[in-house]
Amino acid sequence: MKEYASLDMLLRDLDLLGEMAQIECKESLWRLPQDLWETVSAFANTAGGTILLGVAEQQGRFEVTGLLELEKQQHDLASGLRDMLNTPIAAHIRAHAIPAGDETRIVLSVYIPEALRYQKPIYVRKAGLDKGCYRRVGGEDMPCTEDDLARFFQDRTLISPDMTPVTLARREELDAAYIRAFRQLLLTQDPTARVLGYDDDGLLEAYGALIRDGDRWQPTLAGVLMFGTPEVIRRCFPAFLVDVIEIEGTEWIVSPTERGAARTFQGPLLELARDVLRVLRQEIPERFALTPGEAQRMTDPMLVALREALHNALMHQDYRIHRPTQIRRFADRLEIENPGASLKDPDRLGEPGSELRNPRIAEMFYDIGWVERKGTGIRAMQEAMESLGLTPPTFESDAQDRSFRAIFYRHHFMDEDDLAWLEQYQTQPLSADAQKTLVYARKTGRVDNAAYRSLNRVDTLAASRALTQLEAAGLLHRSEQRRGPGVYYTLASPGGTPDSTPEGTPDSTPDTQRERLAQVRAGARLPRNEIEELILELCQTRAYTARELGKVLGRNTEYVRRVYLTPLVEQNRLRRHGASNDPNVTYQTAQTK
Repeated sequence: MKEYASLDMLLRDLDLLGEMAQIECKESLWRLPQDLWETVSAFANTAGGTILLGVAEQQGRFEVTGLLELEKQQHDLASGLRDMLNTPIAAHIRAHAIPAGDETRIVLSVYIPEALRYQKPIYVRKAGLDKGCYRRVGGEDMPCTEDDLARFFQDRTLISPDMTPVTLARREELDAAYIRAFRQLLLTQDPTARVLGYDDDGLLEAYGALIRDGDRWQPTLAGVLMFGTPEVIRRCFPAFLVDVIEIEGTEWIVSPTERGAARTFQGPLLELARDVLRVLRQEIPERFALTPGEAQRMTDPMLVALREALHNALMHQDYRIHRPTQIRRFADRLEIENPGASLKDPDRLGEPGSELRNPRIAEMFYDIGWVERKGTGIRAMQEAMESLGLTPPTFESDAQDRSFRAIFYRHHFMDEDDLAWLEQYQTQPLSADAQKTLVYARKTGRVDNAAYRSLNRVDTLAASRALTQLEAAGLLHRSEQRRGPGVYYTLASPGGTPDSTPEGTPDSTPDTQRERLAQVRAGARLPRNEIEELILELCQTRAYTARELGKVLGRNTEYVRRVYLTPLVEQNRLRRHGASNDPNVTYQTAQTK
């Protein structure tokens, strides 16, 4: 957090002096203002701008009022940027300290970038397109007219991000060998495809890989990434890489000197996907089915799931973000993470239908059979893992980090250990769906609506109702965010008593643990190792957020995270569930063998 002598100094540092049309000040002392999302919509639909939270404006005069609930307001802001609008907004958020009299007050600057043409119009989801869409006019948020909306939708049809011309590339740098390979894949999939009769330039133009620039052909982003030579890809997209990283433990990263062995792949999508899959195949035992007189390789469901995840990562990646795709192989799971949050509502992940970031690349993937047009890739991955009896994969979309992650667990689902663990719930009759849900929460640290739908094949409403019932029965503990797509549940202790609340500790807590908690909350200076053991005991039966542990221990959240949680994770004594920068990330005691 940077300190400034005055508000003018902050505006100068943000390069906003004299640019008042690009600034919106909002007081927001205790909570986010209701009209905040209208301003976000207006900035995103126009030329971008900065919102200053904690600054009041009256008749052209500004007063730094500050924020009294900084951590909560930051959390609400991050959640709202992900959930309140029809498209997640990747804003740049920073906290600043400004003196006001005898005290220092905190101000948040929130830079809202202009949305791309294919993303507009940006509107407040709850209000709908007709009433929740705004644009910035002369420093004011103005509702969009029908003409504005018509212009937005007309612009969306003109060009997609992957049809953007790549001016550093030349037509002759699209490799004829890759074009032939694409033709062969297309012929195998659909011998009657009309584009097979086109010459190479005609075929590339039909797929948006080439566009006319006067009297010459200009490669597009889709063309370079699908058919470009490794040299042109390295020159134009140096960050377009796939890193396959081997990690011995279960946490990323254990220490600065142990980052894991890595292999890096770069090249056109047709070749890169094949090479990465060849590496992933090495860890999957081949299965054979004997038929009279021959041995025939069977398609392994695990390979099907990983292939689907990799193709989806490459197809939906945001290539404007200069960050490689990572495949991380831990001792207990495999993660595939690509730049670019999901454009699809997180509540609808796993349902048919797809929101395409790169429609031209997607069309080529469709036509060669790499992905399905129905948008059922996530469901296909889930069914493949289920057929092996493995824990279903989970999917995390992070609008703030602008990333999407698919996580495949290596442990079996509902094994003997799980059945023995379920015996503690004998006093409460559990349906098969409830048992699967509790086991899933035990293995992954949390369960949300999308995971419940995947486990039990129900719709969103039925999943929400079932999770609420499990919470009411005291079997699950709901996250601090009570509503919306970011809600998740963690395990509560058996017998219906939550493991802890902000006001106290569970009745099942041993006397010695209760005494230590009382001492800590009273300000006693216990040895560090005793507080660490206390945290490990609390996290033994369910996952906690840093905020929950801070309330139980009577300590500042950031202090608990920095001094205790992060070191315990690095020592492999705690497991972190979720991205490290997620306010709702949870911690649970690592299982020892």
